[in-house]
Amino acid sequence: MGFLANASSEDLVAVKWLYISSFTICVFALSIALVILFDEKTVTYLERLMRKVVIMAIIYVIMDAALGYLDLFCQHVSFIIIYAVYILNRTIKLAFAFLLARYFKEYLGFKQPGYEPLFWMVRIVGAVLLGAAVIMVRTPLFLSREAGRLIYGPGDKWLLLTSYVLLVYLLVRVLRLFPKPALYAYRGGMRLVLKSFAVAAPYIIMQNVVRSVPIAFLGATLTCMMIFVSEISDRVSKDSLTDLDNSKQLLKAMDRLLRENRPWSLILIDIDRFAKINEVHGYDEGDMALVVMAGIVNDARRELDTHIYRKSGNCFAILCKHKSESSESAEIARMCSRLRMGTREYNANGGGRGYTIDISIGFATNEAGDTLPDILKRAQDMLEGEKYGKYEYLNVEDEDLDDDELAEIEKYFDESRDKLDVN
Repeated sequence: MGFLANASSEDLVAVKWLYISSFTICVFALSIALVILFDEKTVTYLERLMRKVVIMAIIYVIMDAALGYLDLFCQHVSFIIIYAVYILNRTIKLAFAFLLARYFKEYLGFKQPGYEPLFWMVRIVGAVLLGAAVIMVRTPLFLSREAGRLIYGPGDKWLLLTSYVLLVYLLVRVLRLFPKPALYAYRGGMRLVLKSFAVAAPYIIMQNVVRSVPIAFLGATLTCMMIFVSEISDRVSKDSLTDLDNSKQLLKAMDRLLRENRPWSLILIDIDRFAKINEVHGYDEGDMALVVMAGIVNDARRELDTHIYRKSGNCFAILCKHKSESSESAEIARMCSRLRMGTREYNANGGGRGYTIDISIGFATNEAGDTLPDILKRAQDMLEGEKYGKYEYLNVEDEDLDDDELAEIEKYFDESRDKLDVN
């Protein structure tokens, strides 16, 4: 019984109840999370994957607790029964680790050509090791028992190493990619991966150093709860249609940037004549236009230190951190050029839905003494100046106007353009 070999009967009872209570709390917490996840009628692929992770975590906690309980408190149980529980435990552990690695990979959204072959190779190795463990039940290669204690052999270490391979691979990639400005939009996901490893690692290390203390399931539970909290937070902070952060997150991010001593800009993008798309083609097409626009904005921000938000309705926002004050104009110009090019390419090649997507853009760069409303107002004023400075935007050719009225409108537009040039 390892560290409890010389414990008194009172100590054994105290440890037993502590062990049972910790296991019960873990299962209860994970079960509550699972109920909340299943409460949603419509879910994304990532949320379905999260459900599987939590279900597997519950099974893993039960099996890990059962194996530890048999090791600590049930010396006289048949070794064949214990070995069967051990095989189930290691199978569930592998499955849980694979699912968790899959979830992190999808959550990060990294495009990794070598990941799938690695995933299948690790699964095959794990299956071979489990098969060898079943066949070699009478050998000490994986598990044996001496004087009432379970002794884990070298084969078990290979099983544990296999379960960690994919997770360690993702951790290494996150550590390598985290400093890159081009992946600024993924940093929230990368932080979640790093925090999860930081929480789980101490329990995993203690479990492998002191094998008679089964506490790895605590680390697994805390990791799953951290992911669950992140999932719930995403539901609150993200726009459900475009999967971009919402206006609340935009204001928080701008507030943080105002306290940093570095140059940054706010870029606002608004879809022109969006109401007409809804009226003529229906609200489903309006939603599709927003999704398309989110993709265009996402493509335009490559290689720049940026983050995207859906500010409101058909308005998107980009926060762009600049390398230096001298690079502000060039980076903003590059972003605006890519946005306009993206809409032109979509209208020319990928449209065909009966309407075009045209945009107006406004931006403001942070200046000394600026407040959050100051920056928002400057960007909004520039956006409105461009929008209403477009002759075709009001569709005056469709109105029944006389020559004097048309001349007055043209004069207004000329003045608007002059103001925009000055700004």
